[in-house]
Amino acid sequence: MRRIALTTLALALAAGTTPAGPIRIETVADTHTSVPGGTGDFRFFTFPVIGPQVVFYGTGRMSTDRGIYAGGPGSLGVLYNTATPIPGGTGTFTGLTVPAIAGGRVAFLGSGAGGQQGVYTDIGGSLVRVADLSTPQPGGAGPFTRFGAGEGPADTDGVDVVFGAAGAGGLAGLYRTTAGGGLAVVADTNTPQPGGGGAFQGVSGAAIDGPDVAFFGSREVAPMTFRDGIYVESGGLLTVVADSDTPVPGGTGNFFAFGGPSVADGVVTFVGMDGRGGPLGIYTWEAGALSVLADTNTPVPGGVGTFSGFGFEVSVDGRNVAFFGVDSAGTGGIYADLGGGLFEVLDTNTRIDGRRIVGASLGLSTDQLSGNRIAFYALLEDGTFGVYTATAVPEPSGLAAAGLGGLTLAGYARRRAGRRAA
Repeated sequence: MRRIALTTLALALAAGTTPAGPIRIETVADTHTSVPGGTGDFRFFTFPVIGPQVVFYGTGRMSTDRGIYAGGPGSLGVLYNTATPIPGGTGTFTGLTVPAIAGGRVAFLGSGAGGQQGVYTDIGGSLVRVADLSTPQPGGAGPFTRFGAGEGPADTDGVDVVFGAAGAGGLAGLYRTTAGGGLAVVADTNTPQPGGGGAFQGVSGAAIDGPDVAFFGSREVAPMTFRDGIYVESGGLLTVVADSDTPVPGGTGNFFAFGGPSVADGVVTFVGMDGRGGPLGIYTWEAGALSVLADTNTPVPGGVGTFSGFGFEVSVDGRNVAFFGVDSAGTGGIYADLGGGLFEVLDTNTRIDGRRIVGASLGLSTDQLSGNRIAFYALLEDGTFGVYTATAVPEPSGLAAAGLGGLTLAGYARRRAGRRAA
């Protein structure tokens, strides 16, 4: 995202602590794993997503060893890479982005030789183009001229795709696929921002679930003064979830900035900050009612004191949530609520194959929650970097057999409601 990508933002979860059973951690791929169809081992990974397989973008030693890979421990394969022909384009992909996943289907931004750019998905069973630089921009004066960038990556609910793009004259917006195979505007820089005063100057970070698309929007109302907000569009109706005029529930003053919008089952979840620049917490909006999911008053299960900081996004699977948080002693970890209360999944004192996790490396974003499994990346103390899964086995005290999740420490990726994890 643009200005909203404040450095580190807050995430947290509901009160109440229910102990989890054993946490099983498995390696999906690391820097000692051979690149499927490539040469040598992986060197880098982006945030993994899960549902039902773990899917991630990774690169190897050679420039051609880059792509989107899927599978689990011992069963890793190529989904799409630099040998994959570009649907509706020329040649093969030269670049691919972090994928979104839902129902086992992915969507991603891709690029190719000669400046090719586009959005692609395999929702129908084979890889197809959603839009590229030859696609007319809805409401615009010509075809799209750019994908992603300030508007963020693509998202999918397993049926439709939403993405950010720009066109002629600087018109930028968020667009979604429709049942008839076309594209519709969710919101763009011609769309009036609710609250009056003019059109959005920026929209980004869209998350989709059925008819609902949640996103971040902003407009400068005075020099260096912005009206930021989280909005949801459904059936052509645009609604304010929370903006700079909204009082912070349980807090003081109004929201100042936002991050991490997600939507599932009509519930929008987002991260909010106040004008002091401090992390406040995670909030939910349902049927017009705003409430606190968790904030810096929430006790850290298994940790010290209350949360002092969080990541920037949250992973959601239905009503279940997981996130990265930091306790009062500065220890970071992954926490989850499977429906029976908040518990710790792992933290930077956890060892993977005998090696401790390096504190600032524990990485989580969206779409990383499916059932009782979370996919995450981490750097270990011996220099190994990898993609892992943590599987929580709840105690028989009533924890629902659903989700773990995660979020990112920096940068606004995009959230994806875990509702789509299949």
